[in-house]
Amino acid sequence: MAGPCLGIGLLSFLLSAVALGWQLTWVRTWTGAEEIAAPTESHESSRVSMLAAICAADVLARSLGSVLLAVAMRQLSHLLHGEMLSAVLWSPIAFFEATPRGRIANRFLVDLDLMDSRLYLSGKQFTQHTLFAISRLIIIGTQSPFVLAAGVASSGLLIFLVRLAVRASHPPKFREAVHTSRILSHVTETMDSLSSIRAYGVLDRFSYHFCRLVDVNIRAYSAFCGLFRYVRLVTFLCGLVTMVCTMLFAVLLSPEDSQPDPSILGITISAASLDPILVRGTLRQNLDPKSFHTDKEIWAALYQAHLGEVVTKDPKQLLLDTGHGGSSFSVGQRQLVCLARALLRKPRLLVLDEATSQMDGDTDRLIQATLRDAFAHCTQLTIAHRIHTILDYDKVLVMGDGRVLEFGPVQELLSSPSSVFRQMTEETLSKTK
Repeated sequence: MAGPCLGIGLLSFLLSAVALGWQLTWVRTWTGAEEIAAPTESHESSRVSMLAAICAADVLARSLGSVLLAVAMRQLSHLLHGEMLSAVLWSPIAFFEATPRGRIANRFLVDLDLMDSRLYLSGKQFTQHTLFAISRLIIIGTQSPFVLAAGVASSGLLIFLVRLAVRASHPPKFREAVHTSRILSHVTETMDSLSSIRAYGVLDRFSYHFCRLVDVNIRAYSAFCGLFRYVRLVTFLCGLVTMVCTMLFAVLLSPEDSQPDPSILGITISAASLDPILVRGTLRQNLDPKSFHTDKEIWAALYQAHLGEVVTKDPKQLLLDTGHGGSSFSVGQRQLVCLARALLRKPRLLVLDEATSQMDGDTDRLIQATLRDAFAHCTQLTIAHRIHTILDYDKVLVMGDGRVLEFGPVQELLSSPSSVFRQMTEETLSKTK
């Protein structure tokens, strides 16, 4: 029973290390995806749920491994105690005459204590820390081979020095065990002969001998503790070397090109132009070519773009064939399709090039209201000829003959008597009257 429990427990710790690596990878993928495009609410909730599931699996695997390892150690301790007790009870008289009682007591006290407590805790910590270190090293190594090489080198040095420390710890540990047996033998013999010791008046001599045995035992134990501290120091230094290498790599690494990857511009930026073009295919493929969104989200974007009623009237609805270049729609409707695509993507930068030029006044006002509400979270760059569409913008750039005439906040330009933008606004208002 101990063997299966031990095997399943080690497998559980291995699964927890895999879950830890999965957590790191998932968080890295999550943050990388947010840098490319603004996350939707459904994607955000699914990512949180996935991370929570991975963390729960990690906790479950660790708990199961700890419980099974404790059960295995308990069964092994019972097995060892039974074999030791059976061997002692069935030993001949000559064994008890040649073996001090303190040595027998030391075996039952120290060895069983190691099995019951120290071996379980040390084995659990060693297994978990080793597997977790390997998992982190693999995850980091996929991003930085330099750090991976430094980690492998420091791990090799650590293993070599720890093996030296283990070899050096054998003599002091052996001396400690021998002197512990002598102390226990001295105590048992003293208790058996206590009346004779008092009768002959040699209590001080026995006390002095006991103190001398304890001093010798403490010397051996101190040597072992020194080696243990040496191992801890070496472990700390190896970790420090890896950390310093990581910091040097971060400092000496040349900065990446600040220019964005052209392959992601279509994800981070959406555009609605004066002459929109649709690809040949279904309406759904034009709105969501990679199928990132559900039908419910697509319909919501269509209704926000005031195109939902038009699509609903067609029996194919989202499977409507757009035709070559979007010939199934008018120019104004194609502009609305581009707007719906932008609403669906939730970009960080929206470029509008006379996006509502082919629409009537009522539809234009509805679209402008939608732009103000739905794209409040992103930056809008609008190329406009109709003044009323940009009066609520933060800043305006006025150009003439290919030159910049003025640039500044809308209210500041409107309040300046010599402003070209103010003159254009007044002319537009006078024409509408």
